[in-house]
Amino acid sequence: MARYIFLKSMLSSALALTTFAAEAQQSTYSVQCTVEKGTGHLETDLRRTVVITDPEVFKDDAFSLERTLGAILTSAVTPNSQDAAATEAQKKLVNTQAERVSLLTSMIRSFRVADRINPDSKVAMPAKIRPNEAALDPLKLLTPQDVEGMRPVGLFNRLDLAPANFKYCGEHRIVYAKGDPVERTNRFFLIFEAAVDNPDPQNRPEGCLGIARFWDSLKGKTGPELKTALEKFYYEGDTDGDGTADIQPVIHHQHFGLPFGQVRGNLFVTSGDIGNNPWMLREWRVSVSPDGSAVFVPDTVKANPHPALYGAAATNEAEGFGDLRFDFQDDFVRIHVRELIETELRAQKDGKTLSPTELFASVGARFPNRSNTFESISQGDNDDPLKRAENTGLPTGVNSELKNFRLPQGSTLTAQHILARAGAVSCGGCHQFSVGQEIAPNVKWPATAPGGFTHVTEKRELSEALEKHFLPARCENLDNFLNKVAPTTKTVAAPRPAASAPIQPTPSSTAGAVASSRQGPPTAAAKARQALTRVAPAESRLERLEAVRNLEEQVQTARHQDRQEAGAFMTYRRPH
Repeated sequence: MARYIFLKSMLSSALALTTFAAEAQQSTYSVQCTVEKGTGHLETDLRRTVVITDPEVFKDDAFSLERTLGAILTSAVTPNSQDAAATEAQKKLVNTQAERVSLLTSMIRSFRVADRINPDSKVAMPAKIRPNEAALDPLKLLTPQDVEGMRPVGLFNRLDLAPANFKYCGEHRIVYAKGDPVERTNRFFLIFEAAVDNPDPQNRPEGCLGIARFWDSLKGKTGPELKTALEKFYYEGDTDGDGTADIQPVIHHQHFGLPFGQVRGNLFVTSGDIGNNPWMLREWRVSVSPDGSAVFVPDTVKANPHPALYGAAATNEAEGFGDLRFDFQDDFVRIHVRELIETELRAQKDGKTLSPTELFASVGARFPNRSNTFESISQGDNDDPLKRAENTGLPTGVNSELKNFRLPQGSTLTAQHILARAGAVSCGGCHQFSVGQEIAPNVKWPATAPGGFTHVTEKRELSEALEKHFLPARCENLDNFLNKVAPTTKTVAAPRPAASAPIQPTPSSTAGAVASSRQGPPTAAAKARQALTRVAPAESRLERLEAVRNLEEQVQTARHQDRQEAGAFMTYRRPH
């Protein structure tokens, strides 16, 4: 009982942080985010405030994977000298073809490794070996003109993923896809999801205004003007086009997992063997090796509890898995049912009727990382909670818990709807197996892009889920943010270093390391950034190994804390 009271108290505290989100969600769609008649899609100019698929933006390798990896490498440089020439020399040394290939190779090598242990629960959760992805040639992937080359297919504004405390301004993404021509059973996507630091040392919402205004300013831009604005934003941190950096560049070493942000992959390189190489999503973050160079390290896939946790006990389970299952199913009934119906409860309190779009955009749950696995399979129903929970007591427990809540009169929500929601907020579910499932009476999860399994294709086609639901909701969030913050608060003047200079993690320029400018102990994010600065200066290899180990501990702590926090625009943030 004490555990239950504590968890309920933690939930109440989290919900108290969502004032901004609640106010945003209470408003109806404004004329700012109108859709075109006949299509149900956002009007073209409005669409550019949340997603860019314009072909001319991607000409001349403007957003090539090679350029992105190079920017990660150069921003990882820790100069040993304050001399600008020395700094530039170091950047040239790390941003070579060999170093870019090495960075990408660190990701490709992870497909050979099956042994994985969840960092929080310490329970073994092996990942399948992916021999075909492990055989990919990084040189070809880095050459857009090659038939196997990776090409940018979309830029996405995910300001809506900002936490309630605005320590970062959501995520700003680049999606890459392999292949030209496209082969149906040979597909590979990488999504670089940069969690961009709030430039305001106090992490006030208005610190993110420059980023919000940047995306809003794209409504009237096309062609070279649009391309130039986006390049400067992503690679120089220029939000207003005046040639100086207002924020750290979006593509920055620290924004992909040190401590927030990540890179996700959507995998389907089959060599014709579809059954043994199913559509799968995985996740990595950027870290550093003992010698201080940037590397990709595998991470758990967020909002993806191991599917076996929904099911019955099985033979040959890893040590501790049975206890983890018991705790997970207990928490699912006591905590996650409430989280998965929070949108309806809030609507009921406010006297509103939810539209499908509002439900799709806001449903979520705060699944702890201790239950997350390292892969999410979107092909078939092996990862589907609905399937896994069959013949267990979990649906009965969920139905019993639903009776404890005051739902709208006539509500017929059932355990099947709740389990379908748990699947839909996972990567595999949102990317395929939840499509068409009811998450509420007569409300079915929307479709993916043509060909299935993705939300943007190699030809830059977007899914029904994005076009008709998620993009309008994100546009509305952006509009609400600009209308709520801009008229009543003064924009914070961000530091404006030269665009060519690397912005180092100092209190004046990085929100994650601003603790020294505040009273009280450093934040978890600040400790992670401080740990990062100790890796390269360590003299012996043993000291560097210890510094990397400490860095990993601090990063995991910061990420764990972040996952417990509410969102600024949605109570429970999701990976998609």
